[in-house]
Amino acid sequence: MNIEDKFKQGQELLEGALNKSSGVLSKLKNTGTNIGIGGPITFPSDLKDGHEAIRFEFFKEYRFDRTENKAEAGASLIIYLPIPQNLQAAYSVQYEQAELGALGREGARIAAGRGIDTNVENLAGGALNLLAQAVDSGAAGAAVAGGAAKAGSSVKNKVLSKIGGGIGAIAGGAVAGGLKGVQFGLGTARNPHMAQVFKNVQFRSHQLAFKLAPKSIQEQNRLRDIIKAFKIAMHPKYKMAGHFFDYPGQFDIDLVTGTSDEYFFNIGPSVLTSMSVDYLPNGPQVHDVNGAKAPIAVNLSLQFTELKIVTQDEISESNY
Repeated sequence: MNIEDKFKQGQELLEGALNKSSGVLSKLKNTGTNIGIGGPITFPSDLKDGHEAIRFEFFKEYRFDRTENKAEAGASLIIYLPIPQNLQAAYSVQYEQAELGALGREGARIAAGRGIDTNVENLAGGALNLLAQAVDSGAAGAAVAGGAAKAGSSVKNKVLSKIGGGIGAIAGGAVAGGLKGVQFGLGTARNPHMAQVFKNVQFRSHQLAFKLAPKSIQEQNRLRDIIKAFKIAMHPKYKMAGHFFDYPGQFDIDLVTGTSDEYFFNIGPSVLTSMSVDYLPNGPQVHDVNGAKAPIAVNLSLQFTELKIVTQDEISESNY
């Protein structure tokens, strides 16, 4: 029996099993091989009742702030693949190290309802604490500079104003340096009151890797169509005589388990940001399909990035 006969025999067996299936994926049989024609593309052909799957719904139009909505019509392509070997959800938030200074620290305490700290070690009734605040704020230097500038602020004395302002700035810098010198002389360093300040939430990314091996000519064609569909979906189109890009579409991605997914997680509306295809993961071995060479297996790697940041609301309400 040659390879063509084996393909046909396998195809008949797989199609028979698919026709008899009933359940989560029982209505997913494809009759066409063109993208978007003949219903959802399912790989492999025997992905049926009792098999967990991952579903990719592609929407051609880009919509800002799109939320997952199963009643939403207009998915131009639906692809079902087996759930990959590894399925991870990663979360990342960003903090930055910031120097609050003495004034910032007291402000934070007041905002938190804790009041001004009265237990600070001080020198001469709080002079050292005031010294730290003066160094932070540059108040002394600003006062000197402002006074000098004011002395020459009349219209007739513009030149004098500039000179006075310059002298004030120099004097202000000298005062600030003097304040730091006092600390140095006391053998005391100013506590910068460092804090981790919350900055942002990173968009979640999901890396999905599949090893797909066709067992029939039909599956070979489906695999070809799936790869092409993902490539088209992630790239833009020209518009307005090529001077602009039309945004690529967006994906809704769901785990299909036939039961509740409360023990897994949901993936938010996403864009496909990275894709790689290894057509020869097993070395230079290929099928011969009607005189054309086709890969025995393909390693497909897809990276999706969500369109919305994750907050407590998304976690509590949508199981992100």
